[in-house]
Amino acid sequence: DENPNTIFSIDLSLKYSRTGALLRLFGLYILSMIPHLLVMLVYTILSSILGFINQLVILSSGRCVEDFSLIIENTMRYFFYIKTNIIGIVEDRPVYTGKEKLDHPLQLNITYPLRYSKNFAILRLSIAGIMLISIPHLFVIFIITIPVPFIYLAGIISVIISRRWPNVLFIYLTKYFAYMARLSSFMLGLTDEYPPFRFD
Repeated sequence: DENPNTIFSIDLSLKYSRTGALLRLFGLYILSMIPHLLVMLVYTILSSILGFINQLVILSSGRCVEDFSLIIENTMRYFFYIKTNIIGIVEDRPVYTGKEKLDHPLQLNITYPLRYSKNFAILRLSIAGIMLISIPHLFVIFIITIPVPFIYLAGIISVIISRRWPNVLFIYLTKYFAYMARLSSFMLGLTDEYPPFRFD
């Protein structure tokens, strides 16, 4: 698809913090993320409720409540802000509430369709239905997640030594999170575009 509905990118920083890398290596960095994780929990609950209502609206009208979709998108962006910061490929601290910030290294942009599929709304409301049609992608996510802990460790050690993430490892993690973002936006009902089986 030349015009994907979900666009995800991360800019590689020229220098990374050795202190941050050491804190991540010893598992201490996560402590500084506790406030974000608590806010994320609240946002996830809110987004789940709004997502359910949104699918009911789509079922009756074929259109979404865009304000609800925006909150769900912000929650998803916030998740990726937190996840990439914890793993260390993004140095910037997460933006509370996941609002779009143009100068942030991580960018997530989703284009909502003009009309949504009522069939997909039924599948999302059933939960099992959307999981079932996403099984091939969930299997791919499982496979591409296997090397992530090793890539994370190698990247953190590289930052401690050279203050740089190795390009090949950074690219792998960026593609990994991009794949996850495309699948998430489909499963959460932000887009009806079935994600391509592309690791790019």
